[in-house]
Amino acid sequence: MAAFWRLGWRDRLLIAEAVVLLAVARAAVRWVPFRRLAPHLGSATDGASEARVNGGRPVRIGGAVRAASNAVPWRTACLTEAIAAQWMLRRRRLPGVLHLGVHKDGPTMTAHAWTSCGTDDVIGGGGTVDDFTPLVAFGADP
Repeated sequence: MAAFWRLGWRDRLLIAEAVVLLAVARAAVRWVPFRRLAPHLGSATDGASEARVNGGRPVRIGGAVRAASNAVPWRTACLTEAIAAQWMLRRRRLPGVLHLGVHKDGPTMTAHAWTSCGTDDVIGGGGTVDDFTPLVAFGADP
């Protein structure tokens, strides 16, 4: 908690926004049927976005969502984090894409959600994404 107060006011506000959106996303995932939630994630897209975003804002948003995720008293799933990041990108008119994919690992199937912005991974990305087969992507309409 002390580390939070050492941050600048902009970073504290970004984390506070992420906490609120994680709570809203968690409630939406739990209580709203996906067919009603999907239009609020953006338009269906092929998931390809090569737009370069300057300023590091997508990376800062991802950091804020991770920090908020570690601070909240409930468990956050990748889908909740990806939705919160997508909404934060949209508020800033940045070209975010929320991806949903699956990975067959032996007899079980694992789902994963991640958000990217141009060529940057915002949340849930990294090397693990290569193991997942993308099923659908939602592009934020800035």
